[in-house]
Amino acid sequence: MFKQPLRDFLYDLREIGIKPNINGERYIIVKAISNDRWHFLPLKPSAAFRSSLQIIQPEGIALSLLKFLVKLLSYFSLQRIFPLKSIFLQNQKTLRQINFDEIKYLSFFSGTSSPHRKTTIEFIDKNGKILGFLKLTRSKKVYKLISKEIKTIKFLSKYRWENFAIPRIKNYKLSSRVTWLYNDTINLEKAEFKYYLTDLHLKALFEIMKKTSSLLKRENVENIYEKINILYRFLNSNWIKRIDTSIEILELNKFDLPTCLAHGDFKPSNLLIEQQKLYIFDWEYSSNSLPYFYDLITFIISTNKEKSVKEIFLKIIKSIKRFNLKLDKKTTKKLILFSLLEKSFFFLERNNSQTQSNNLFKWEEEKLIAKLIDYILKQIKIENF
Repeated sequence: MFKQPLRDFLYDLREIGIKPNINGERYIIVKAISNDRWHFLPLKPSAAFRSSLQIIQPEGIALSLLKFLVKLLSYFSLQRIFPLKSIFLQNQKTLRQINFDEIKYLSFFSGTSSPHRKTTIEFIDKNGKILGFLKLTRSKKVYKLISKEIKTIKFLSKYRWENFAIPRIKNYKLSSRVTWLYNDTINLEKAEFKYYLTDLHLKALFEIMKKTSSLLKRENVENIYEKINILYRFLNSNWIKRIDTSIEILELNKFDLPTCLAHGDFKPSNLLIEQQKLYIFDWEYSSNSLPYFYDLITFIISTNKEKSVKEIFLKIIKSIKRFNLKLDKKTTKKLILFSLLEKSFFFLERNNSQTQSNNLFKWEEEKLIAKLIDYILKQIKIENF
């Protein structure tokens, strides 16, 4: 019997005509070690199997070496020697339904089990080249996220960007039953993830900031207070005090804090570098009214979790200075505080959607973000004393 997350994954696939069938294609099942997520990789041909490995991002050196070994063996068609479970899937109906003649092979990724889980399908041509990725969901919450991504990509496509590139929308379907979005991709063989901040990251963020900048609007402030009123029913006393103090310091009703379009999940796993250009994908958490530095802070926190709060704060300040913006120290700290507060709202709202109050604080960065907020509040208090 399949576990619930895996059953949900298979139900997603069934919605577009993909279902287990002994006469179908054979796929190797690869389960993540750290959480409930699965990959279905086509066993053959070897070129399609190697392409399907691209979506797997191993954690740690040992697993990275294992991935390299499996890829190496696949050049000799030896990937089948590994004692992994497999599943047979029939997928011809999918290709007819989506009507993409160039697609020859598929691989599947269940997504991480969470309120925003979605299924991802990798499209591969007859030569093993990755054509793009399709996001698929039956969830109303994720429907809204995919709708947002479509809107953002269409908006960004109107501009010419010097320092970064985005996916192109190939096709999509928005419906109450099943929603999907098919985007193209770059040559993943020649692209690489960077797990540290580079000039290219900063140039891309500055370019977005410059072209989409605007001051905080009344509707944005009203939305923030609406979030707070909902969350107050579930928050503990420490978080209530933390938010109240932050809101008092930010003085949002002055409408003087700069905002811009933000990716919303600006982490190494959503960023690739190819030919001196940053490729930014997965825009479903984007917003056109997040504070300056929201994406920068997201990246720094996600890549410096082992460091002290002071070290992370100083790294944020040092990185902001590289933008050469004419902002005073008070405004800079306010924007950092504002960004951390918005990031807290995101996780608290997402976890609250699970309707289990004990899950509200079960997000990886909760303690670190709380400590960073407290650190900044303490600094501001000392400065104002």
